[in-house]
Parts: sequence; structure tokens; C-alpha cells
Amino acid sequence: MKKTGYALCAWLLCSTLLYGQHQRYIHQTFQLDTATILQLDLYGDYVAESWVGNTILIETKVSLYDIAPGVLDYFIGEGRYATEATLEGNTLRLVSKDNLRRTLKTAKGISREEVEVRIYIPEAMQPLGPNTWALPPED
Repeated sequence: MKKTGYALCAWLLCSTLLYGQHQRYIHQTFQLDTATILQLDLYGDYVAESWVGNTILIETKVSLYDIAPGVLDYFIGEGRYATEATLEGNTLRLVSKDNLRRTLKTAKGISREEVEVRIYIPEAMQPLGPNTWALPPED
């Protein structure tokens, strides 16, 4: 019985110290309201797609490797992957809260971080440039 107890304790201790991949999807939505122009100033690369919705949806897939389990939750809570919106006249600006994203260092070394961002923009909006979309003028 004692051997089973020791084995269970050892297994529990090892499982809490294991590092691995942690992945999460983060969704944020933004209303256009009175905005007719959308400008994006986001950290890193992203893919923009049109969709039938009338809001802007940002889907961020975050994968961190060789980190402790709570680290990803911590960085999400701190806003590392968050986007902030400001309305300036008729322009809605979406800006990454953290534009630096420093390297993640752990006891095992540098953690690999993969961030994939997909932005769903209402199909009524037309691209004006690489980071700008606008609603067509009403007749």
C-alpha cells in the first residue's frame, strides 16, 4: 500500500511540473456603429476575410510551447493578445494593446510562441489599402 501511495505522489508531482504546448482561441467583436472606415494597426501578420456579419470579429489562435500551464492564462489576462478600439470621427481604429511582445523566457529557455490572427470584416466594406476598409457611400 505504501508503494502505491509513493508512486501516486511521484506521479502527481511530475504531472504538475510538466511543460508542454498550451493553445487557446481568443475572440473579440467590435461594432461599427457610426464608423464608415476601418483601420487596422495590429502586431504581426493577419488574414482578413469578408463575412456576412455586421460586426468585426477578431479570432486569435495562440500556441505557446515549453511553458507552465498558467502562463498562457496570465498573458491573456494581461492583454498580450488583446485589440483595443478607438472611434475617431467616422474611423474605427483597431490597435494591438501590446505592440512589443517580448520573447518569453522560461526556466527551460525561450518558449516558442505562435500567434495566428484572422479578422472577419463585414462584406459590405471594401478594401481601400492594405490596412483600411470603408463602407461604400450611400446613394
